[in-house]
Amino acid sequence: MQRLISTWSTLIAVAAGLYGVFIARSGFWLNGQTFFSLADDPMVSMRYARNLASGGGLAWNPGLQPVEGYTNFLWTGWMALVHLLPVSESHLYAWVMVSGAGLLVANLLLVRAIAAHLAPKLRSVPLLAGLLTALYYPLIFWTLRGMEVGLLAVFMSASILLALRVLAAPSRRDLALLGATLALGILTRDDFALFGSIVAGSVVWRIGAGRRREATLLAIGLPLATAVAHEGFRLAYYGDLLPNTYYLKVAGVGLGMRLERGLASLASAGLIQLYVPAVLGAAGVFLRPRSFGAWLIVATFLGQCAYSVVVGGDTYELGMTNRFITPAVPGLLVLAAIGLEGVFGRASAPSRPVLAGVAVAFAMGGAAVLCSLIGDPVTGRLSGWLLAPVRGNAIVAALLALLALLCLMRLVPVGAGAGIEISRCLRRALPVVATTAVVLATASGPQLWAWINHNARYFGFERRLVKYGLVLRRATAPHDSIAVTAAGAVPYFSHRRSIDLLGKSDPAIARERSRSAHLWPGHTKWNYQHSVGDLRPDVLAAVWALRPADQRLLTRLGYDRLRNGDDLRVIGAVYVRSGASGVDWRLLNRLLPQIFPRRSQ
Repeated sequence: MQRLISTWSTLIAVAAGLYGVFIARSGFWLNGQTFFSLADDPMVSMRYARNLASGGGLAWNPGLQPVEGYTNFLWTGWMALVHLLPVSESHLYAWVMVSGAGLLVANLLLVRAIAAHLAPKLRSVPLLAGLLTALYYPLIFWTLRGMEVGLLAVFMSASILLALRVLAAPSRRDLALLGATLALGILTRDDFALFGSIVAGSVVWRIGAGRRREATLLAIGLPLATAVAHEGFRLAYYGDLLPNTYYLKVAGVGLGMRLERGLASLASAGLIQLYVPAVLGAAGVFLRPRSFGAWLIVATFLGQCAYSVVVGGDTYELGMTNRFITPAVPGLLVLAAIGLEGVFGRASAPSRPVLAGVAVAFAMGGAAVLCSLIGDPVTGRLSGWLLAPVRGNAIVAALLALLALLCLMRLVPVGAGAGIEISRCLRRALPVVATTAVVLATASGPQLWAWINHNARYFGFERRLVKYGLVLRRATAPHDSIAVTAAGAVPYFSHRRSIDLLGKSDPAIARERSRSAHLWPGHTKWNYQHSVGDLRPDVLAAVWALRPADQRLLTRLGYDRLRNGDDLRVIGAVYVRSGASGVDWRLLNRLLPQIFPRRSQ
């Protein structure tokens, strides 16, 4: 037991060290001080949080009609508390990331408890599940770049653990904790309600009849009352029952378009990162067919996948699990650890049908990738875009073939009679170590390697947006307004009233129909007649899909173009309104090429 505690302490220390390095690499030197940057989406929440902390209300533009342009109420509230710390603006984001690292460590402890509950006799399972979760790059990336994903992961893991405890030994305390956790999850994101409904419904269904009324009141009633209260606040404060982002990303966007992109997104992540954990997770479920906890994890994970497909995936699709799926992945990794130990780690042979099924799944996956590699026309026609994420990836094919071979080694024991001497200890340890390494390689390997070599995805772009916001603050007067497309860092650091050309904080834009034939959530609606013709910003800090008719409109309205769009391909051209006396266009003309050089994109 002491050895296991020491091993866990080492794992947590290594994970915390990795998270610390990630945070440190998010800093950069600017104007004589260190700045830390978050991804642009959480910077939108940071603007709401700063306004709330400073007394301007939970609004993007203080003093104007508030619009709910965020989707993470509780996380935004936490960011508001961070803004009360006595630290400079340039260092606030580091504290947001540090809190995210704390959430990642807390989630590791919850994952260990879930694994120990599901597989109490397999001591290695909690450690394997913890290792896979600690190094799962999408969870690290989304959390430490400032998203609410780490908080959601904690609430999801805690909900599953509490549900397992309630069903094993019902108590009012655990039921109340479960209800409170589900309520907090709903306050974090409205769509947590799907996950919460699965967990709460399962508990009420499975619990004894004598406790069913109490379970309904606490596990369902408390989250439902919280959701109703939040809706009441939303209606009173914003005048709407739904967040503005719902209208922007879902309303006016066809279901077929959303399903097509959502399926492509799921395939992109699933065929590279989640294929091996999913196969091992399925083995873990079938090795414990009577484990309700395992089926609960499956139901919640599939629920998150289905939600991601229906809404068309995430705005950010980076070849890894997106923000909707990632918080539920730790549960899948617990099942994968159970399957890994059950298939490869037992001294006695595991269930031969399960082992054969795992071998076939890995062999078929490797063969499909190999066929896509050599350009087989039949497989190419059958797979279409489905195999696009792994097409040409010989490493993936080789790793899947290795796993199939390891399964065959278990199906056909190799010993001295076959002319090969392999010690029992080595034959037991080698498949476990190799399979764990393959899971890590397929689930996080490419992303971790890219981070090591190039830092976090979009870090360079987000750093330039911070610089751009600071330049706009210098080059404009406090009464000036700016129009933006990236609605996070630029409005935050400029401290100027902002107009969101893409409608995240503009209900008029959000309620229009999609203008694009291809879905990119949050980037398919715009209207220059409204945003520029009616609202008349002093500076168009960026443009989006500027068409000849839009260009003529800007000319007619008296907007002068500062730089050629080819020189500023990241943000497009920059325009200043004639008569905007507070704008130092010469300063902008001089500094913009330094922020967005020609080679930047």
